[in-house]
Amino acid sequence: MHSQGKDKLPLMTLSDKIESHIRALESLGVNQNSNAAWLFPMVESCLSAELIRVWQRSVLFNAKGPRLSNLLEFLRKEVEGEQRVKLARSGFDISPSSREEHPKESKLKNKKPFMSAASLVATKELNCVFCGKSHESKACFLARSWTLKDRLDKLRELKCCLRCLKPGHFARDCKQFVQCHLCKRSHPIILCPEIQGKKCESVAGTKGLLRYKLLCLLRHV
Repeated sequence: MHSQGKDKLPLMTLSDKIESHIRALESLGVNQNSNAAWLFPMVESCLSAELIRVWQRSVLFNAKGPRLSNLLEFLRKEVEGEQRVKLARSGFDISPSSREEHPKESKLKNKKPFMSAASLVATKELNCVFCGKSHESKACFLARSWTLKDRLDKLRELKCCLRCLKPGHFARDCKQFVQCHLCKRSHPIILCPEIQGKKCESVAGTKGLLRYKLLCLLRHV
């Protein structure tokens, strides 16, 4: 996931791994939609900075229905798009002898390869205010292990908005629409006091096991 990482997972591999963990959740009786409050941000944080931007611009981002289901559907469509691009590229491959006969055409082709939607998006870093890594602050898995007070203290220390989590302005001046998926108030879910109460519940057993598996996945993205 992080631009500094050496072993960035291909999109197809990432999608397959996420899907396998989701299926594991359901096989153990943990419904993905009823657990979306903690599962959705965790899955979203697996995405690269480029892919998060494509996701936010996708029609599925604001589509009706469970957000986690929409995100998984978005990933499937991105994988299908990459596969179509690879198939199209393979159909235009030129043999070495043909490249020698038409060097200009070959050079032009190599200079302008087909690109997936994610690779067409600017690669500006989405630096998390909590951990400094390249994902959105609201999806920070590290910060989710902190108390709500610690998260608020960190944001105030960095003079960040408590609505959009970006520096440079206060929540009262923020123009961005933000709604908590859990309580419907105007703050990101990572600052929701209600989710803090849910964290006090036991995470042993199936939920704890699957959180651990997803954490292992995050470390390899």
